[in-house]
Amino acid sequence: MVRSFLTPITVLTIAFVALALLSGCGGTGGGGGFLGPNAQGGTVTSSDGNASLVLQNNSGIPIKTVQVNPDNAPPQNAGLVSGTAYTFTPNDTIEGTGTITIKYNPANVPMGDSQSSLALFMLTGVGWTEVAGSSVDTSTDTVTGQVTSMGIYAVISTS
Repeated sequence: MVRSFLTPITVLTIAFVALALLSGCGGTGGGGGFLGPNAQGGTVTSSDGNASLVLQNNSGIPIKTVQVNPDNAPPQNAGLVSGTAYTFTPNDTIEGTGTITIKYNPANVPMGDSQSSLALFMLTGVGWTEVAGSSVDTSTDTVTGQVTSMGIYAVISTS
């Protein structure tokens, strides 16, 4: 008679540990958009699919856990395009490079402003600050910019 050392509890424990290890491998997440703590880069997308952060870890240091969530009560700005504010957490410096892309609805661009005047802005201690070099793609209704830190980002008209 051969005895099995794998009891149902042991099998469940092994399955749970395997699932926990695999969940930290990075990749695109649902829910709030999530990238595991040991990932060496990847794409994090918001739960509504309208904001993303592409991380590339040039330093070889694992990227921290990142979440992307809509910010439903951002500080106001006359040029703020409604529905484009997102919080990228943790509020910290990125260990590598990051590219944020936010989709906007052309109907939400402030009256009198053109889509070509849109840019990516970050909320700082002094208010909304334009992300240098950000660009708008009116064919896909997106604004993209290179970032070095996390925080609250939004699409704002510069006109």
